[in-house]
Amino acid sequence: MSLGMRSGVMDVAIVAGGRLQVFPTRGVRALSQWCAGAGLSVGWYGGSDLRPIGILPENGSGGVVVFEDSQHRLHRIKARAVVRVLQQQHFPDPFQGWFSPGMLPEATAQKLIADASVFWGPLVVILGTGNRALRLGSQLLKSGTAPRVICLQIVEGRPLIEGWEVERLRFERYGGRISRGKPIGLALESLSRVLWSLKIRDETGTRILECSRVIACGPFEEDVGFQEYPAGSLLVDWTNTEVQSVADDVETSLLDQARAAVLAQRLIRALSSNVPTSLKLDLDRSVWKAKQALKELEELELRKLTFEFKGKWLKPEHQALVGEFPGYPKKTAGKVLPVMDCLEPIACRVCEKQCPVQAIAIDRSLTQPKFLIEDQCTGCGICVKACPSEAITMIDDQLPQAVYSIFPWYLRRKPEPGVRVQILNRKGDVLGQGRVADIFLDGEPPLVRVEVPEHLMWDAKGVRLVNAGDPTKETAEALYEEAGTRVEIRIQDQERRVRDGQLLSLAMIEIGHGRPNDILVCEDGSCGLCTVDVDGQKKFACQTRVRQGMNVHFVREDAFGSALCPCEGITVEEFDKSIGIHSGHGTEAALQFTTAMKGRCHGALCASACLRRVKAHQEDQRYADWSFPSFDWQVKPR
Repeated sequence: MSLGMRSGVMDVAIVAGGRLQVFPTRGVRALSQWCAGAGLSVGWYGGSDLRPIGILPENGSGGVVVFEDSQHRLHRIKARAVVRVLQQQHFPDPFQGWFSPGMLPEATAQKLIADASVFWGPLVVILGTGNRALRLGSQLLKSGTAPRVICLQIVEGRPLIEGWEVERLRFERYGGRISRGKPIGLALESLSRVLWSLKIRDETGTRILECSRVIACGPFEEDVGFQEYPAGSLLVDWTNTEVQSVADDVETSLLDQARAAVLAQRLIRALSSNVPTSLKLDLDRSVWKAKQALKELEELELRKLTFEFKGKWLKPEHQALVGEFPGYPKKTAGKVLPVMDCLEPIACRVCEKQCPVQAIAIDRSLTQPKFLIEDQCTGCGICVKACPSEAITMIDDQLPQAVYSIFPWYLRRKPEPGVRVQILNRKGDVLGQGRVADIFLDGEPPLVRVEVPEHLMWDAKGVRLVNAGDPTKETAEALYEEAGTRVEIRIQDQERRVRDGQLLSLAMIEIGHGRPNDILVCEDGSCGLCTVDVDGQKKFACQTRVRQGMNVHFVREDAFGSALCPCEGITVEEFDKSIGIHSGHGTEAALQFTTAMKGRCHGALCASACLRRVKAHQEDQRYADWSFPSFDWQVKPR
């Protein structure tokens, strides 16, 4: 019997954990470049062709990485340092009914938005008030796929809003609401069979929200970035924060790249004794900048600006702040200039990088901070399109008889000259009415020039159609028409019409036939939770595409759950008891006495909640499981 093991040796191995959306990330690439520049041999392993199975730590430092290639051959790489890139966990602490198709992780919600014709009515509740949660809420509202969205802060002791002020204002401008409360129950409405009842407890008592979905987004815990376990071992866990596009989440992309420089310095100092002086100086400068960026991001909460209003208007002291901010033009007559509401000390530089004439130079550290260089600005509008938070509008004050504001147009109706619109302030209140003059800049989204009353020019931050009709009916019909060809399939002996070529897991969630087993939609079949019988053959619903006439039966039907670990049926009380008994032996030892995180999903559903509970009992607060959540940790003979 042969295991077919192939071996290699290197200095730094960067390994993808299970279900990563992006690999290699920009941070991984930056880390690799720094280490390679210092003369270290570096490789990254992950993706569809190289699937990591586990890591065997070695005495001293580093370990052996075992992975499988596309031809099912086993390989091992002995590395002096191993960096494992893990997926962020987006599940809250369990509550009654949390394990159900009524609650979806953010990654699944994004897949539904991109690959399904779901109308998220009448209400979507997003658990979390960080930037990702606020952006997701704005995305649902501006696309018209959800008429109402509430972002709910559920973590006690945290600020009500954890995201940037510009993200909060955009979310509220599109009609979103922010609230606080702890979810204590989620149940399917017995009459509608479509809506879910979310029970929430807050300082006023208990209330119930009828919603179409609950999306777990977070943050639910502090982001520690990376940690070495144990200290001095050069075995590093790195939490991936990056998404597909930088514009989708600027902050986390910046975090990843800043952490890459700090981690690279640590690895290079430990592994290389002959670093070129020029590289050492460059790395030292980059690490200093990275630490400054990390400090800036960490201190954002202390320096966060929250706009306060008196009715529809900013309070005088905040009006003064806005007027003094160097991102606001001071001489607008006869010009087209951007108006930037980015007063917070955030590290985003997207508009600066995109400006073709270097008219934006952001430096907040000076006594007289810099932002917009009016004399250089050509009024092209590229910064408006580039801003990931829609914090930039423009003022066109070229004509003496009229003033125009320029906005990005995200409404479903095509913009046409003469269309009447409502003019909105920063938080979405209607200030008055205006008229679309023309399209200032085509593309996606188009920028429209809107005639506004002169006294509103500095407070106009968005538009909404006048007499828009019934958005619920229009959106549902439009989504159905845009969804593409639909085919007939049978699910549990019932005829259903779903979109051709769609993943079966997403299709079942879309038509209200989803199961708790389908909520991960991981697309690698690693947990097997979503196994179904398709025309007599066992298949994974997360990997199977819909086709005409297919016949689907459920192989396993997990009931809605409240257990901490749904796969093993372990309750919070049972887990706390097991951990509490062995709390004096350290995190790793204590976890050997429970089967939580070792079920079919390999911790994808429960790991974050379990480790949060462990931290409440343990002093060391460190734990590393060097197997991978996508695989059982065992070597299989050929």
